[in-house]
Parts: sequence; C-alpha cells; structure tokens
Amino acid sequence: MQPLLLRIDDRLLHGKVLIAWAVALRPARMVLASDAVANDPERRAIYAAITAEESEIAVLSLEDAVAALREPAAAHSLFVCGSPAEVRRLHAMGGEFTQVNLGGLHPGSEKRRLLPFVCLSRQDCDDLCALIAAGVEVEARELPGASRVRVQSSALEALWK
Repeated sequence: MQPLLLRIDDRLLHGKVLIAWAVALRPARMVLASDAVANDPERRAIYAAITAEESEIAVLSLEDAVAALREPAAAHSLFVCGSPAEVRRLHAMGGEFTQVNLGGLHPGSEKRRLLPFVCLSRQDCDDLCALIAAGVEVEARELPGASRVRVQSSALEALWK
C-alpha cells in the first residue's frame, strides 16, 4: 500500500518533517524505518521520546517497516528512511511503494550536489537508479509547498561521469 509519503532524509525526524510535512499531510503515524536506529536502544529512545501532535511516532526495523507498508494504515502514514540504500533494501524486501521523496541529503566528502538540498554519493546514485529501474518514481522536494523535481537516472549517472 502506498504511504502518504516515503521520504529519504539523512536527519530522519527533525523540524521539516515534524512540522512542515506533518502539518501538510496530517499523518496518523510517522514511521522512522531504520535498522541502525531500531537496533540502538539509546537512539531509539531519543526518537521514541519525540511527540508529534495528532501523530504516533514508531521506530521500526526495515523488516517491520515492510510489514507496516502492507497494512491499510500505511495509506495514512509518513515513512522516513535515512538513505537511498535503506529505501532500496526496503523495496527489495517486498516493501510496496511507487514513489519516494528525496529530502535533505547533506554534503559529505564523497558526495556530489544534485540540487541545493540533495548531495549524493556514487552508491546513493546506484541505489536510486535501481529504484527507478524497478518502476519507483523518485522526486526531490524539500518542503511540501516547493515544486517537485522528478529525478531521472540520466541526471544521477551524469553526476559521476
């Protein structure tokens, strides 16, 4: 089942997600889908302590997120992963979704800038190209009111030529 939004954001749950996206979409649940966070008691406790008006916040492993995507409640949920690799794994494990939103992916030593708010490593580009090849539409949009930028494999490949 397609979630309200499946977002890739390396800061996971923060102001833009908790305020801008949650206010615009009014999800019943926000799902942080990350094995790294789900398996780290300290990080999990930090995210579990966040409160969001009108939304439950759940921290799930990728395996549990795949199951959550199959539930009818997914249509009223906002899912967030920290990287294109996590979303590719989520899809490979049977996660059902047809769109993904690229949000804040910040600069790093091995990254190149695609858009002002999207910097990608070669692996990030490979993961996104694999998703596109599997029929997943990838769009970049920092905030709900911003214009959508459809991300094409050719633009991702051009970053590393």
